[in-house]
Amino acid sequence: MASRLPCIIGLLDWPSQVLPCLVAAQRGNKSIEIQVTDARHSIYLYACEDTLVKVHGKCNNISLDTCRKTGIMFSDVIASCEAVNCKSVQMQTTGVVPTISVEKTDGAQIFLPKGLTANSDFQVVTAKCSEINVVVVGAADEDPLEEPIPEQFVTTFVKGRPVTVAASHSGA
Repeated sequence: MASRLPCIIGLLDWPSQVLPCLVAAQRGNKSIEIQVTDARHSIYLYACEDTLVKVHGKCNNISLDTCRKTGIMFSDVIASCEAVNCKSVQMQTTGVVPTISVEKTDGAQIFLPKGLTANSDFQVVTAKCSEINVVVVGAADEDPLEEPIPEQFVTTFVKGRPVTVAASHSGA
């Protein structure tokens, strides 16, 4: 199913002026493609399960809300790509996004191009999450590098000020 913005794909009664593209309540749909024609547009996925959405073109932001086993593939995003209240989601960019935000989510795979991870302004922000992994994809002849995002932190006090670092566990 290919769609041009503005669009509503799904079963919810949602006013089209709220978001240029809403993908809602999709189950098992792996063929949703959205062509973005205006970089100011946003894309919102709500309550999707076992679904894959491909976004073509540059958009303002992408949000996944209450999705399960859902994937989003995109090139460039101006603001952020976020997942909230999700389980087992995948986010993949082949271009540039300044921030990927994951909140209240159990299980997320984030696929990033190697060039993006070299940008010191790029960030992954997580809160109340578990099982978050980042996969850095390089050239075709390079193996992808998979790294977990820490779930547990240790806060100590130095001169009365809190200092927080990711917890490390030794195998001793």
